[in-house]
Amino acid sequence: MPTKEFFHFDHIMSSDISAMMSTENSLSSRNDTAENLGYNKESLAIPQQTHSTNVLFINSSGEFENCDGLITDNPNIVLSLQTADCIPIFLYDVAIGLRGLVHAGWRGVIGGIACNAIELMVNHQSIVENIQVLLGPSICKHCFEVGGEVAAKFDKNCVVMGKNKKYFANLHAQVRLQLLKYQITENNIHMSNICTFENKGCCSYRRDGENAGRMYSFLGVKNGFN
Repeated sequence: MPTKEFFHFDHIMSSDISAMMSTENSLSSRNDTAENLGYNKESLAIPQQTHSTNVLFINSSGEFENCDGLITDNPNIVLSLQTADCIPIFLYDVAIGLRGLVHAGWRGVIGGIACNAIELMVNHQSIVENIQVLLGPSICKHCFEVGGEVAAKFDKNCVVMGKNKKYFANLHAQVRLQLLKYQITENNIHMSNICTFENKGCCSYRRDGENAGRMYSFLGVKNGFN
């Protein structure tokens, strides 16, 4: 049995898949965390994560350059990524089994990486009505302070000015607006209320800087990753 703490999202996404995220604030490796969960590390698919808006469709495990999201329909692949304040976005087409896992920092959020992932899924036979989306734990709207130049890139409903003319941006709300405009229904959008900055059990780069660990997210098919 796993000895660390994890967020489990199976009940939100689908009973057919394994969707979870590590919470322990440590420097454990991705492979160690995966094996602790019972995944075969050889099945992991790993995006390079360059804060891009690039999403790739893949059919094999391994590492993939210059991308921040991966989509697959291969049941033997376990999608993975790492975060420490950015949003892990889990996507699942309940009709055809297409899966996606996306890393979204503020650059990716503003650039529309979530919709890029949806578009790629649609290009591979998904129907938007069948896509469930989960925005996992990330830094919240009360803690994500940004400069005026960055604040101006957000929808006006997703940024507020606090004391001393400081701006605070809502990453989840920005992605939600984008998904709604892409015709993902409200009922199919799920958002975690856990803030990685406030929750000391989570990894937060904004809080801990270079000393921050990483939280690993995994999305696999049950009975398909062993």
